[in-house]
Amino acid sequence: MLVVATGVASSVILARAMGPDGVGQFGLFRRLATLVAAGTSLGLGSASIYFLNNRRIPVSEITALLLRVLLIVAVPLVAGLWLVVVTCRTYFGDVPSWLALVFSVGVAALLGTALLRAVLAAGLMARRMVVVDVLPGLVMLGGAAVLAICGWLTAAGAIALFAAGALGNCTMLLWFLRPHLGLSVRFQWGLLARLLAYGMKLYAANLLLLGASTLTLMLLRYLTVESFTEVGLYGRAVAIATLVALLPRAVSPLLYAKWAGVTGLERRGQVEMTARVNVSYGLITSLVVIFAGKYIIWLMYGRAFMPAQSALAVLGPAVGAMSLCAVFNNLLASDGRAGMSIWIFAGNAAIAIAGTWFLVPVLGIRGAAIAVLGANTFAAVVMMLVCWKIYGVRPQRCLLLCRTDMRYIASALFGGGKNRKQVRQQPESDEQDGQSVHVPPT
Repeated sequence: MLVVATGVASSVILARAMGPDGVGQFGLFRRLATLVAAGTSLGLGSASIYFLNNRRIPVSEITALLLRVLLIVAVPLVAGLWLVVVTCRTYFGDVPSWLALVFSVGVAALLGTALLRAVLAAGLMARRMVVVDVLPGLVMLGGAAVLAICGWLTAAGAIALFAAGALGNCTMLLWFLRPHLGLSVRFQWGLLARLLAYGMKLYAANLLLLGASTLTLMLLRYLTVESFTEVGLYGRAVAIATLVALLPRAVSPLLYAKWAGVTGLERRGQVEMTARVNVSYGLITSLVVIFAGKYIIWLMYGRAFMPAQSALAVLGPAVGAMSLCAVFNNLLASDGRAGMSIWIFAGNAAIAIAGTWFLVPVLGIRGAAIAVLGANTFAAVVMMLVCWKIYGVRPQRCLLLCRTDMRYIASALFGGGKNRKQVRQQPESDEQDGQSVHVPPT
């Protein structure tokens, strides 16, 4: 909830102080940072969860290896990204050289977080993960508020705050992992090769998934190069729609870590229950976004951003479909089958990019949203069918909450640990489809 509050508050300040054009330029840099950090991580962070929980590799060996990789990659990454930003001013806008350098260092810090945050996820350290996730939002909110009051908040200032938040994020993560950090641990080339072998599969799948949204926005900028306004409107629609996936996205790495150590019917029951919760959560939040989206935009960003409603009404269900897809993607990743996700997300990215290219000239930002909806629906349906074929996950058991789910959720939220234990010990029969099925809670 704190992540939501800081994110919404900072986005309101940025939008009202900078307008669609300034927000569009800042959003372009933020998307670029996310894409570059994910692209240079090579999937090593995600792969480490599988090796820590499934292959039982010691934490000190994994952290020492990831830290060395970060130190090796950081310098060429900063130099290369700085050169791209300062030489492509027509695309990125007139950005000072010092700001390009600060931004590049911030991206290197994002890479460090992408590599090492997985160690917290593998240990199911949810509270520390939340602290790491909240810090950038607090920096952005506090800094944006001060600059806005002084009348100095511009796209350049927002980019600098973004970089500062990324640096603080990485620093806090290193502090949490300090007992396991040490360059005295011997560098293991064999372990690096094994991490890369599986990490490249996760890397390709995650990069394709990220590309479906990030490349859509960057392609939108190419198709509307005369200004950043369309990018700013679409970016605000994406920001609001992303709230639909907030809870599934926060839980996602924990599911991956959990299912890496669970098999059989227990894992299948947890997958089906998680899918039902995600579908119900996505449906409710999507309806809110569809019917109240224009009021949300007006309250948060002002009348200048009201045209974003045309994209927001479509992006809500699109993000909800991807939340369902993420459940099955985590199941495949936890079982060492990340390679299957590559082909599915390749289709997802192809549909999103092709749809954006053909629909934006006709429908504007609504066309980009429709392309993403079609791509995400394709990925969710195909991923569900693949998991049905391999693991026996029943599609009809992944759609609607049952009484057992409601009792467990209510107990988890309001009953405390004692009541949750009773729910586990005395499972109820699920008569939703005429079967008596025990659904082990996650």
